[in-house]
Amino acid sequence: MKTDHQGIMNVVKQWLGDLFSLFVPPLCNVCGERLVDGEKVLCLNCHLSMPRTNYHLLPDSPIHYKLVSSIPILRTAAYFTYVKDTPYAKLLQTSKYNSLPQIDRWLAEEFSKELIPSGFFVGIDLLIPVPMSRWKKANRGFNQAEEIADAISITTGIPVGDNLVARHGHKSQTKKNMLQRQKNISDIFSIVNPEELHNLHILLIDDIITTGSTLRGCIEQIHAASPSTKISVLTLASTSRQ
Repeated sequence: MKTDHQGIMNVVKQWLGDLFSLFVPPLCNVCGERLVDGEKVLCLNCHLSMPRTNYHLLPDSPIHYKLVSSIPILRTAAYFTYVKDTPYAKLLQTSKYNSLPQIDRWLAEEFSKELIPSGFFVGIDLLIPVPMSRWKKANRGFNQAEEIADAISITTGIPVGDNLVARHGHKSQTKKNMLQRQKNISDIFSIVNPEELHNLHILLIDDIITTGSTLRGCIEQIHAASPSTKISVLTLASTSRQ
């Protein structure tokens, strides 16, 4: 499970972000307009205009099709549709490459608040973020999936697990086709303390799903280590069905 040290680091990062906003007027990350009191990351208009997927309301969403295999996926959710070079897609790019994890946390918090009335989190026992290799995390400074999971945990009270680990890094997936991506992912992930996952319903979390190869690699490892574990999936964004 998450350690006290990790919790302290998350509080420190949040405090630094709040301190920064005192000296630099916060702007909407989509339209560029100055945010007013009560607004964070997005202005109200851009937040309402976000291209929500509503996948959590579908019994078989496009995420189900991307992850199709012999391993059943119970529920899926994605906050918005990811279309390259659009302002909403750039939200995740800004977070990742400008070291602004508070964007991920805010999006995750807002998304989880919208999901709660639907019952999406009912029966889910543990949040599992897609892991990142130690070198990559040290280089970037944070793991977006962990930031998302932590924010959802605060909103829902569901604990975050660290049973899924990345044994080593992998090359960029950007210019690879589906088969190349899946081969690139093979054997990267592993499970520690699989007995902790037995008979649990876990929510696997990542920032974005494109072809689904990364999430499939995680799902395969979880199922192999603990076949009794039920799996659902949540991402902040999803590309259109491929």
